[in-house]
Amino acid sequence: MSAFARQLQFEKILWLGGAIVAFILFSALLVASSYLALFAFGGLLWLVLLPYHSQIAVRLAIATFSSSLIVPFLPGRPPVYEAAALLGWSGLVITLSLRRYSVGMGDAIRRNRWVFIGLAGYMLVLLLLMRQRGSGFMMFGSSQTGGRRYVLQFVCSILPALFAATLPDDRLIRRLFVIQCLLSVTFVAAEFALDHLNSAVATVLYFVDLPWDGVNFLQQRWIGGIRRYQSLSILSVSMLSLVFSFFSLRDLAGRRVVWLGPLVVGLIGMGLLSGHRSFVYLMFFLLMTLAVTERFFQPMRIMVTTVLVALALGLSYTFAESLPQSVQRALYILPSFPAEGQVRIDAQNTIYGRQAVFEASMAIMPEYLLLGRGFGSLGGDASDESLSVADQHVRAGIFYNGPITLLINTGIPGTVCLFVYMGGGLALTLRILRRLRTQGIHDTFDRACAVLASVWMANLILFLVVAGSPEDAVRSFGLMTGILMACEHNLIRRARELSELPDVA
Repeated sequence: MSAFARQLQFEKILWLGGAIVAFILFSALLVASSYLALFAFGGLLWLVLLPYHSQIAVRLAIATFSSSLIVPFLPGRPPVYEAAALLGWSGLVITLSLRRYSVGMGDAIRRNRWVFIGLAGYMLVLLLLMRQRGSGFMMFGSSQTGGRRYVLQFVCSILPALFAATLPDDRLIRRLFVIQCLLSVTFVAAEFALDHLNSAVATVLYFVDLPWDGVNFLQQRWIGGIRRYQSLSILSVSMLSLVFSFFSLRDLAGRRVVWLGPLVVGLIGMGLLSGHRSFVYLMFFLLMTLAVTERFFQPMRIMVTTVLVALALGLSYTFAESLPQSVQRALYILPSFPAEGQVRIDAQNTIYGRQAVFEASMAIMPEYLLLGRGFGSLGGDASDESLSVADQHVRAGIFYNGPITLLINTGIPGTVCLFVYMGGGLALTLRILRRLRTQGIHDTFDRACAVLASVWMANLILFLVVAGSPEDAVRSFGLMTGILMACEHNLIRRARELSELPDVA
């Protein structure tokens, strides 16, 4: 036997011996504590996959962004895409250290420099707020709250830089976007499990989280109120996004309208069953942005669309009281819509509640303009039932409107920095929409880019006017902005490759 063969055999024996020792240690940990064994196994897996953290984080973040999947058995029930953002921190360090970043990283950062400048300034404001206002997790005797809200924003702040460093290609984005839309059905599974808490179906809740109003809607159903399912709104937006990434609005004016029209109407109807008026706003802004990008508006199409919309509105008003109560509530934004008495009371109570929160926020805003109140509770239990709804929201730091929430929680410095950050994202979105409108939309990836940019625009309007919070701005807009950076990079690359093709004419 040669010296090389002996050395190879010796290394195999060492690896085998190491594996046996590791197996014995893991077995001992498993007997002593299953949680300790799980932690040790997770740490080992984290270390083995360290060179691939960036790629794993990007794929998980895109695929699970619209899902309710959580990391099971961990405190706080963190969503998978938040765990992916945490993984992105180590991934970005390794990617930069090994110089495995994308060749287009520098260009992506230069084109979107205001995103990074604004985000860096906002993180500094958060550090100042934590120092001046305090933060904690109400652990070990601490009465401070808000720690998780700070940590969430710091963790998700890595997303734009992570996407700039990796810049996934067009095929990967397209596939992951399809998976993202399909996984939105997990919210439906979560609400279905919530309705069957006394059955084996409830075990699903160990792996999925509820929509933010899922428990409130359940309580409403228990007392005989309007039957609403928030998951239907999330699923409807995702499915419509998926449909419009394969078919254009122009197809609704062609022969495909025979089957595509009922499909789109059915999906919109499913979203209306959630009872969310914000769903109507979101769909309006989404479809309008898509229509402008696709150059949909031509005289004949405008005429046909006007007739169809007028017909739908006429039928809605005529048969209003025959519609499900949740649909009536969603359509209550229409002028003089003849909804049932219970629906009107429910919708008006929400309006009055938000008006009370708005008035309370205006009263305390001047006190926090220079230095925000932070993200902890102002003292006491925010869920104290002896307080009014407005006082509970003020104590918890929830004011619904995005700019108002920013001004109170982060002051003028935080508001300016976050608006710079979102302004950079808006400039990126407009560049993509303008490029698609000018060059045309030719394939599924172009349509997916148009849908993603349109969803970003629609969510920005909702954030500014209807509802929003700084956490959503850093988390949701951060991930969407990162995806759009990769979209713009691929659109530029594809246009450059197309221009370099030889003219065969």
